[in-house]
Amino acid sequence: MSAAAKAMEANLWDHFAFLAKGRKDAVVQDTPDLLLVDSGLPSDHFNKIGRCALHPRFGAARIEAAINHFRQKSTPSAFTWTLGTLSGRGALDATLTELGMTPANQTWGMILPLKDLRLSGNAVDGLDIKQVSNKQGVTDFAGLVSGAIKPPNPHLVDFYTDASIAIVTPNAPMKLYVGYVDGKAVATAETYYAHGVVGLSNIVADAALSGKGYAPALLIAALRDAKRTGQTTAFVQADAASKPIYERIGFKAAGQFTDYRLASH
Repeated sequence: MSAAAKAMEANLWDHFAFLAKGRKDAVVQDTPDLLLVDSGLPSDHFNKIGRCALHPRFGAARIEAAINHFRQKSTPSAFTWTLGTLSGRGALDATLTELGMTPANQTWGMILPLKDLRLSGNAVDGLDIKQVSNKQGVTDFAGLVSGAIKPPNPHLVDFYTDASIAIVTPNAPMKLYVGYVDGKAVATAETYYAHGVVGLSNIVADAALSGKGYAPALLIAALRDAKRTGQTTAFVQADAASKPIYERIGFKAAGQFTDYRLASH
């Protein structure tokens, strides 16, 4: 496994925990062999288990205890256990199934050496791309991302706006971007800088304005900023539909992630 692929996973786990660590109702158990993030909100977008290096036999008690942490809550299905190439994938699948979980989603972890970034001509008429620097920008970002989820996630706006100070603090590892047309938010992108990698997520556009190139423009702006600030590698999770899009930009698959949820979800 390449150093970039290892850094990719390390970046993802840190990203999972970043905003939750600032929430007063959150529980974050961050150890070298297991990460549990309970945001305090009933949403599997923010409640995560990952970075698992536990042996399915010798770590069985801790694995079951992590699941039971969420199972005993009023909305027990509202969490996701993510297995990565270096974090239990292949070794823990059977164990999680036995404990009542089922695979719900699979993505590819894709990396791009930023020295290979050769993109031009991405300007979109009328699109004003801004890096978020205040609470209103965070609200605009979260509102658009929430609306892109089907059904919309009512907790997403609270999750981001509650943490707006941490997001807009100078030199924060997380950066949000919003694209505006005539003052209306139309597209977003999110980056997280850690372990020498910039992770990208929430690259979305207003569904009513699809096909105008807004989301790709946000992605390219975020990649260029990362390259300009000295980052060497970009990372993104891609599903089957978006994988070819990232491949055309130059991303290459470096591992897979499988999301497990309780079977009742």
